[in-house]
Amino acid sequence: MTDSNKQNEKRNEEQNEEVLSFEAITAEIGDVSLPVRDDEDAKEKAREESAPPDSFEDIGGTVMADAAIPAQPDLDKDEQDRINSRILTGCSPQTRHMYVEGFFCGALATVFMAPIVLRIGLMQYQPWFSYMAMLLAGGAAIWSISGLTVEEKKEGRQLCVVSAVYCFAVAVVAFLVRTPPSG
Repeated sequence: MTDSNKQNEKRNEEQNEEVLSFEAITAEIGDVSLPVRDDEDAKEKAREESAPPDSFEDIGGTVMADAAIPAQPDLDKDEQDRINSRILTGCSPQTRHMYVEGFFCGALATVFMAPIVLRIGLMQYQPWFSYMAMLLAGGAAIWSISGLTVEEKKEGRQLCVVSAVYCFAVAVVAFLVRTPPSG
């Protein structure tokens, strides 16, 4: 393996372990301040005189002492891209894995089949319970199989296969018990 590949792997591992909290990002970037010019001071005084008494004045930075401290030098392009991607991806909602939805639909199909398989009631609705369970479990099996193309990790792909097999088994059981019992 080349040194650049090792460095890329190390950087990827560090990114996976990074904390995406506001405090961690501000500690890394530093405090951002906006310097106030004299022209703006005159405009602000005019605004204060015309502003209602219950309004808050605009300080112009995060802390009053920031105006006296010079800004930090710009970060290099790679570091800036890394921070931007962390901020943009860290704030977005994470989707559920496809195998989780497959397991959920398979469990729901199992609940539909439980009264029929255990013969504890609702036998008059039997073919419809089986049809619903076959549709739900079959769709979940197809959904889990399609998750094989989406999942990035090996564990996710393995769980997609397990979910698909489980849903397929529920669909087969629903098919086998689809006719109401005679007698």
